[in-house]
Amino acid sequence: MTSLALAADPFAALVADLDQVIGHVAAHQPRSLQRRLGPSEIGCPCHRRIGYKLAGVPPCHHSMKWEAYIGTAFHAQIAKDLEAILAPDGWPRFLVEQKVHVGQIAGEDIDGTSDVYDRVSGYVIDWKLVGKTSLARYRARGPGAQYQVQVHTYGRGWRLRGFPVNGVAIAFLPRSERFERRHFWGEPYDEHIAVQALAQVDAIDAAIKAAGVQALPLLSTANAGCHHCDWFRPGSRDVTRGCPGELALPHPTQSLIELIAPKEGPWPCPPSPTPTTS
Repeated sequence: MTSLALAADPFAALVADLDQVIGHVAAHQPRSLQRRLGPSEIGCPCHRRIGYKLAGVPPCHHSMKWEAYIGTAFHAQIAKDLEAILAPDGWPRFLVEQKVHVGQIAGEDIDGTSDVYDRVSGYVIDWKLVGKTSLARYRARGPGAQYQVQVHTYGRGWRLRGFPVNGVAIAFLPRSERFERRHFWGEPYDEHIAVQALAQVDAIDAAIKAAGVQALPLLSTANAGCHHCDWFRPGSRDVTRGCPGELALPHPTQSLIELIAPKEGPWPCPPSPTPTTS
C-alpha cells in the first residue's frame, strides 16, 4: 500500500489503498476463487461459458466483483437473523448457508451452498440482490432459466439429504430502492429441471473431453451478461482463449452440444428418501 506520509496527495493515496483492499477481498472470496462448476452456473444459457470453465481455460476478463462483495455481506447478516427464528418444535425454523450435494458431472460430485431451507413450508429459498432495471425485468418475466435451474438444483440437494422439498423460491431484493419493491418468485419443486440441467452439462463436458478447447467455437452462446463473463475478450479472433461476446459472433449452423446432448426426458429421478428427525 501507499505510505500516506510520503504521498504527494494523501487523499488520492487513501482512495487507492481502500480500492486495493476492497478489490483484493472481493477477488479472494471463496465464491470468486471457486474453480469447479457450481449450481449457480449449471443453468447458464451460454454453453461456451460453461465449456471454458470445464476446459480449465484461464480467465482473461478480470472485473471487480462488487456485486458479489455486497451479496456476501448481506448473506452473512440475513443468515444470522434467520438462525434465531424457531419452529413450533423448538428447533431452528430456517437452515441457512448449508452445503448440499446436488449430483455428479463426469463422475465428480457437484456441491453448492444453499441460502435457506424452511423446515415449516418445505421451501428452498435463494437470495438475489438486484438493481432497479433487473428487478423490473424479473418481476415482469420471471427469474430466467439460469436462476430457475439453480434453485431447483439446491432443492435436489436438500431432497438428497432426506428433507421434504415442496417448492422453491427466489427473493429478488432491491439494491437501490425501498424494500417494499422486493419481489418473491416461487413454484413447486421439479426434480426434472435439475436432472436435465446436470445431464446437459455432462454432455458439454463430454464434448470438451473429446475435442479439447477446439470444441469451444462449436458450443452455443447466449447473451447472458457477456461483460461480466470471465472469458469476455472484445475483438477476440481465437475463441479457444476468449470470447468476443455473443452479438459479435457468427453462429454455427449446428452446435456440438446438439450432437452429443441426450434427448429430453423422461429423466430418471432417485426415489424420495424418508426424512430423518433428530
